[in-house]
Amino acid sequence: MIFNETAAAYGFFQIVFSDVVDHLAAATFLLRKLREPKLDFKEVFRQNVSRTLLQFETELTQFDGRPSMKDDLDDLRAACK
Repeated sequence: MIFNETAAAYGFFQIVFSDVVDHLAAATFLLRKLREPKLDFKEVFRQNVSRTLLQFETELTQFDGRPSMKDDLDDLRAACK
């Protein structure tokens, strides 16, 4: 068996990216659910990553004005970029 490092790195990247996308969708779903109690799970998990990221950033605004969360919100917004 020949081991191709490039293919292995690409496969690893795909696994990690998929995991990050799933976590982003879950966080977005939970934050939206605070405002939209009847939100369907599928509505968030079926959309593309760009849309989910925009929604996540939008949902963070519900925590603006809470001084105890400012640093965490700044970090999350920086990570979104």
